[in-house]
Amino acid sequence: MFSAAATPLPSLRFSSPTCPLSGASTCWPFTRRSYGDRLGAWLPPYVLIVNALAHLVTSARLRKYNPGLITSVLLFLPLSVATIWTIGRTAGLLPHLIGAALAILLHLAISWW
Repeated sequence: MFSAAATPLPSLRFSSPTCPLSGASTCWPFTRRSYGDRLGAWLPPYVLIVNALAHLVTSARLRKYNPGLITSVLLFLPLSVATIWTIGRTAGLLPHLIGAALAILLHLAISWW
């Protein structure tokens, strides 16, 4: 019969402590050398933080709860700040600006859709 020992699972090794929480799409930049020099590493955390701030501002402006507010406060803000802090130590200001600008443009495009 089959046993668990017969088919061992491969061990995954990540360079970022937040990578397993943020999903597979954000893990690929962390697989080689330094992850601060990869533009793809900067977009997902800034998308999360812009989304969280959009929910917070909307809720404060309308003075009522909106769907996604709890998720943005409890998950998106801490995860994006931790990811930006982790990958931000190896790059300059330009990747931060590009990631933030692309995330803002993405959210503007979604809101006008």
